[in-house]
Amino acid sequence: MSKLDEYTPKLLVLFHSKGEALGLRLQAILLKAASHPCINKTREVVIQCLMVYLGESTDQLLKEYEVS
Repeated sequence: MSKLDEYTPKLLVLFHSKGEALGLRLQAILLKAASHPCINKTREVVIQCLMVYLGESTDQLLKEYEVS
């Protein structure tokens, strides 16, 4: 988690800079972090944005984690 915390500021800048359809999807997720300014929510939002940015299915990844 410390590495995620280290890269979070740069990732947030990257996510905020995106436009078009990807930017809209990222902005919808980023709004969650603005309404709950705690570290756990910020981590959750960064991970969700990273999955969207990389084109991964968030539903499938979360299901794999729950099963493991």
